[in-house]
Amino acid sequence: MSKENIFHTPNDFTEDEKQVWFEICDAVKDAGYYVRAGDRLLFYEYVKIRIMRDRALKSWNEKPERYVKIVTGISPDGVTPKIIIKENEHYAIMLDCNKQIQNILVELKLNPKSRK
Repeated sequence: MSKENIFHTPNDFTEDEKQVWFEICDAVKDAGYYVRAGDRLLFYEYVKIRIMRDRALKSWNEKPERYVKIVTGISPDGVTPKIIIKENEHYAIMLDCNKQIQNILVELKLNPKSRK
C-alpha cells in the first residue's frame, strides 16, 4: 500500500470525522517517521474514539458532576431517601476514550514518552 493510499480519507466519514482524520495524518507527517500500512487502522480507530470522546465531553459539560446521586426509594424508617451514587456515564466514557487515545498515540510514536 502506498503512502498516498494510507493517508486517503475513508468515504464513509462525516465532516467532523474528516477534520480529525486530517489532524492525525498531519501529525504523523510532521513527526516524519516511516508509516506502515497497519497504521491506517490506528488512524481510523483514533478518529472514531476521538469523536466519541468529544461527544461525551460535550454531554458532560452540560452537567459537569463526576458522580451522580440517584434516589431509588425510601429507607425503612419512612423518612430517609435511599440514594445510590454512581459515576457520571459521560465522564466515565471520556476517561476511557482518553486512555485509548493515549495508547494509539504511543503506538504511532506521537507523544514525548514514545519518542525517547
